[in-house]
Amino acid sequence: AYPAAYVFPLAERAEPNALIGAHAQRVSSRFAVEIMLRHAAAAASGGPAQDALEDVREEVFAALVGWPPTPEHTPIARADGRLVSFEAGLVVWRDEFETHHYEDRR
Repeated sequence: AYPAAYVFPLAERAEPNALIGAHAQRVSSRFAVEIMLRHAAAAASGGPAQDALEDVREEVFAALVGWPPTPEHTPIARADGRLVSFEAGLVVWRDEFETHHYEDRR
């Protein structure tokens, strides 16, 4: 059923260890929400699909942006967004988000 949204991890990036003989690193985690929705083939301009897409994106932003997934994580922030596909009656859009946490094993 459409619209649909799928969440999946994209990457983790760790900064260099800040300590000698112990472990303390800042880790950035990036994940994506891929939104899929149907659009009318007659609407070549994408107008109705664009409006529906913006509505779904606003719901995703409201649910995620500013929310810390755990007490150890920073609040989620928007990172990137882009059109993945707009063909065969289906729009696919990907928004990427990022959060950070510290691994500290002293």
